[in-house]
Amino acid sequence: MGRCPRGCHRLHPGDVRVYLGVSDLVTRRGPGLRVRAIVLHPGWNLASMTNDITRGHDLALVRLEASVSLSEVVWPACLPDPYYDR
Repeated sequence: MGRCPRGCHRLHPGDVRVYLGVSDLVTRRGPGLRVRAIVLHPGWNLASMTNDITRGHDLALVRLEASVSLSEVVWPACLPDPYYDR
């Protein structure tokens, strides 16, 4: 799975693997982590042409099947606070 296939919004968690701490898209270390669930932004509307992407509606979260250990190269993403970061 190199690039996003047509119909990415129809991805099933079993079709996705997550690679952490990787800085190039060609080299993979190990089999990747399995995804338990994909959680779409509640404002996402498949019928919309823009989905209010300037308001962050194009965001999705993935819940992994296994725990992740943080390291020098693996850290959680920090999302802006919707109230304070206007």
